[in-house]
Amino acid sequence: MPHLKSRVVSLSLAAAIAAGASSGVAQAKSANVVTVIKAQDRLIKRSPAYKDLQHFNVNTKTPAKKLVKSFSALKRETDHAATVVAAASTSSARQKRGQRDWVAGMREGARGIGQFDTAIKDLMAGKKAMAKREATKAEKTLKAGNALGSKGDKLLGLPTRD
Repeated sequence: MPHLKSRVVSLSLAAAIAAGASSGVAQAKSANVVTVIKAQDRLIKRSPAYKDLQHFNVNTKTPAKKLVKSFSALKRETDHAATVVAAASTSSARQKRGQRDWVAGMREGARGIGQFDTAIKDLMAGKKAMAKREATKAEKTLKAGNALGSKGDKLLGLPTRD
């Protein structure tokens, strides 16, 4: 058993050295935050509610019932993405600013999704005027979050959001 443990440790050490030799430390750190953001963007865009959010009509009650669960899931995924990216490493002050802006944009986006969720619940409760106000607020919040996230993308050298 001790022999197996030393082989695992040796193999892990060799892999770490090989990874470090193939790219500099600064590159590994800068790629880390960018790689994490790309992965989180892909996960969110695969979410069923993501496309529904793009085409949601607050005046219809039937589709609203179907969206309540998916919007809650999308909000959780967005909050999780912000948490994961906040924990990623960066190598420069510019990347740190980009990371901060991206995370703040995602958190703002999650808040906007929560506001849309509230609008849906208001609509289902028959409160059309409140639902419209909340949906308008949510749209503004999402746009602000998207703008902040795009600023972060630009600082990190990523293509800006759709």
